[in-house]
Amino acid sequence: MNVLTDPPAPEKTSVVSLREELLGSVQPLRHRTTADDADATASPTTDPSMAPTAGELLASSASLRRLCESYHGTYRRLEDSNRRQRLGIAALVAGVGIGAVGLFRAGSLDSATVSALVLTVALASAAGLGALAFLWVRATQKLRAAQGERVLRALQFNCTLAPARLDAFRRFADPTTAFFDCYGVWRAEYAGPDSKLIALLADLRGQRKR
Repeated sequence: MNVLTDPPAPEKTSVVSLREELLGSVQPLRHRTTADDADATASPTTDPSMAPTAGELLASSASLRRLCESYHGTYRRLEDSNRRQRLGIAALVAGVGIGAVGLFRAGSLDSATVSALVLTVALASAAGLGALAFLWVRATQKLRAAQGERVLRALQFNCTLAPARLDAFRRFADPTTAFFDCYGVWRAEYAGPDSKLIALLADLRGQRKR
């Protein structure tokens, strides 16, 4: 009876052994991460105290001054539009009330009809004022939120600040807060006297929303 046995395993040659040793000593490549890129680009000399002030930003960038002027005009147009709409609603309520009282005194309407008419107009006016308030808050929040990105774009061109100071601003300053700091300085230096009160109210409202 023949007994089947496994053939003996061939001995590894010296070339194969050397190849395996070389491959085993090679470490796998590690993928580059975002943290590596941030560490590589980080400047060890960047200091928060190097960030420019609002006055320095305005003095170094004409684009930032134009941005402040654009925001000022846009905010005033929004405010004027909202004021006209509120005055229109108030005029409507006053007109309906005066007309209803006149018809009641002339005997054309009874007291129940006058009361129902005035109440209906008052409720509709309250709903209209609520809608205006909602639209106002949404429009101003959208306008405020857009200023941070616009500041960063404005400082990319025609800015005379040193690159190290711009880098410190991008790293340590909040763009939206920095814009309104610049806007306050711009308003004090460039805005006309007739618009300073409106701009001050806008700034106070902006601080409440921060």
